[in-house]
Amino acid sequence: MELGFADVMPVTNGSQLKNIDTGEFIGLVDGRTLPIRFRIEQGATCSGRTDCLEQIVGPNPNVRLDVQTPPILLAAVSFPPGYLTQAVTLTIAPVSEGCFAASNPPPPFADFGCYSFTTSPRVDNPLNCAALPGEGPGTADDIARCARVEVCPTLGPGDANYHDLRLYKSDPGIPAVQLAEAPATLVTACPPYVAPGGGLGLGKRRVIDLALKPWHGVVNAIGRLVMPHPLFGATAMSHNGLGGLTCCFSNIGWALNGVHLIRASVSPTTLEIGGLEGTATVSVSNGTGKPASGLVVEGHILQGFGETAARRFAGTSLQATVEPFTCASGTCTLPGFHFVANNALGGTGTLVCGSASAEFDLIQGETTLQTITVPITLSQGGGCD
Repeated sequence: MELGFADVMPVTNGSQLKNIDTGEFIGLVDGRTLPIRFRIEQGATCSGRTDCLEQIVGPNPNVRLDVQTPPILLAAVSFPPGYLTQAVTLTIAPVSEGCFAASNPPPPFADFGCYSFTTSPRVDNPLNCAALPGEGPGTADDIARCARVEVCPTLGPGDANYHDLRLYKSDPGIPAVQLAEAPATLVTACPPYVAPGGGLGLGKRRVIDLALKPWHGVVNAIGRLVMPHPLFGATAMSHNGLGGLTCCFSNIGWALNGVHLIRASVSPTTLEIGGLEGTATVSVSNGTGKPASGLVVEGHILQGFGETAARRFAGTSLQATVEPFTCASGTCTLPGFHFVANNALGGTGTLVCGSASAEFDLIQGETTLQTITVPITLSQGGGCD
């Protein structure tokens, strides 16, 4: 364990040592031990850093011990009774990049909120935590034996990928492991949790033009209308964020482990109907561990609700890639493609001046994997009425 740093001048034998203040040589017998006194100050690791904690905690033989990271409170840990049998130095620090890089093999996940949790001396599964990795919540026995870690994800509840996030633990030299889910009650600065939608309804996709789709596309589109959205283990999620159960500490962060759109934009954000075109830029995250092929991103413009709603085709990634693209691993950013507002293009309804949404559909074969929208504004040559 590294304790600190000292400025030294190498010498060949003990007789060459001297007092740095007076210059006087100090004769020492070769082979003798020379004690060097260090002062280790609590908080040195987190000096000048926000949302970072270093403090002495424990032991906690009889009661649960909760620790938060002031002042932002975006990460926390809860130790069950008996987890700490001696005082340890606990450090919780944000990891800005490379959250899962030390794992072997390095996973292709994009991370969205990651912290390093460490104790010194290291505490290694003192209560025999055996929580199974995966989607399900931990059992009562898991909660009694495992530490609960909490990290606030950097994606908000309104993001299309929010409910696909999973909490992973990354250790050097071994595969990253998804943590069993647990309610989070200590990361109070997280946006209030919003459960996935369910039941009938269009959700964000207000209009679907079935006439423009082949039969399999029609089946998929109707499925999105009438089938409830998957819950993704939502029963394990709490109002103030998400947590996971772990035996031991390392880098712990949120990951997207499927094929997802993670960024989409249109520039400029104001488009002229039938005139000025924009450029759409999208990024895809592939966390499956193998290449994802046959991908296409289609763009549409949505506006209005009900009988007056409009949805018009606006562009496709095929303009830039010609053929469906493959995202081998990690994050893939596509070349920009044209994005236009034009009532002559395929779709329904009439686009008018005012607020609208740019819709991006990530499609693989005949299956729409994901749909996200970003706000835009529509204008018209000669001015709007």
